[in-house]
Amino acid sequence: METNDKTTPITPEKDRNTISMDLMHRMRLHGMAAAFTESLQSTLAETMTPDSFLNWLLSREWDYRAARNIERLVKNANFRYGDASMAQIDYTLPRGLDRNQMERLASLDFVRKGD
Repeated sequence: METNDKTTPITPEKDRNTISMDLMHRMRLHGMAAAFTESLQSTLAETMTPDSFLNWLLSREWDYRAARNIERLVKNANFRYGDASMAQIDYTLPRGLDRNQMERLASLDFVRKGD
């Protein structure tokens, strides 16, 4: 049976899981495909109801896309030090940095409070 990349390949040789994986990758649902592969290798799906399994798949796709978006934004920001973190700040240098103030700012409480 002939198909193009816009139609579902329905062939007796492929099982439904393979078809589902193929469709997820074609639709660029890579986070969902990874979660589905994980569920096939464990008994996780058997312990869930269909609606909770679907919710889990969609949550994994959402998390995957959010992580990819953050990676893209960090990459496009062209930071001077790509692996820098708050833990690496050297407060012994005379730059006028207050450790307590930096830690309060890093907690982002001011955002939650709306300050």
